[in-house]
Amino acid sequence: MRRQAIGLLAAGGLGLAAASAMAVEIQSVAIEAPTRAHLCRALGGAGKDPVVTIRHAPVAGETISVYMYDIVSNGRVTNHFTKTVTSEADGTTVLTADFLPPCNQTAGRRNSSYRFDVKSKGSRKVTKRWFDYDSGSGRITPK
Repeated sequence: MRRQAIGLLAAGGLGLAAASAMAVEIQSVAIEAPTRAHLCRALGGAGKDPVVTIRHAPVAGETISVYMYDIVSNGRVTNHFTKTVTSEADGTTVLTADFLPPCNQTAGRRNSSYRFDVKSKGSRKVTKRWFDYDSGSGRITPK
């Protein structure tokens, strides 16, 4: 009888350890609608930080990485920084971070596609395309 009780206690302890090491599965990513204010000052913007809303499994305290980048029409990728945030218990985590603002000043020679990759340890990467920018016309096309 005593051996069984210890076995159950040990199994319960392992269950708790497994639960606390659970990955935060990213379910969806939303980014506020882009406006001219999000652009850099050189393009007439204010460098406003985008608000990134991440929906995930309801697990608190896990690290979520958010990488912002620009895929330029010539194939080059411009890094706009990676920021981290800690997941919230309710399954919704909001990040407003100091990313490098969109600032394609090529005057029509190259266009940009601004994107975010969101990932947590053990989860698949979720890519969210934010907007395309036409550097000739200055047109922002939300995605």
